[in-house]
Amino acid sequence: MSKAAEPHQDAPLPPLDARRFLANSGDAMRRARLARGWSREALAERAGLHCNTVGIAERGDRDLSSISETRILLALGCERLCITREGFAPVLCANPDDARILSIRALPDAVVARYIGTAIRKRRVALGLSLDDVAARATLHRNTLWNIERGFVLASSLSLYRIYLVLGTSALVPCAERLELE
Repeated sequence: MSKAAEPHQDAPLPPLDARRFLANSGDAMRRARLARGWSREALAERAGLHCNTVGIAERGDRDLSSISETRILLALGCERLCITREGFAPVLCANPDDARILSIRALPDAVVARYIGTAIRKRRVALGLSLDDVAARATLHRNTLWNIERGFVLASSLSLYRIYLVLGTSALVPCAERLELE
């Protein structure tokens, strides 16, 4: 765990360059799409999104909702999402149509949001951190984190990234019934 991600620190995270995060994460998604040999349109169709949304994500033009980003990553066949100080880096499974990935892709958005929130809350509690501790370090309002943990809101990918850094998370591993944070 890097010094900046140690969960016991009380100080807020150092300022993150949002543009750099979005550009790096988008570039990683673009490289994954190209590794599959797919066009943006093909990926968008698989993800159930408009091709402009895929383009926005790949260029890092805007911070997408966690659901849109999750849909893109699952459509790519991402079996693990590594978290670095530079951004998100997908690890692809050999077969993007693996039964496990397809079962997760079929989940409704509300269920995906709840899995994300439950994983965050479970890790926060396991680390002995209060809602206020994590919210302050991630520079989020306490109520925002509370709503994210319950799956009531679709957090932005940048907000989730900040939470994952505070929790010392190095990777996300999607499972059919939950999301594991490592």
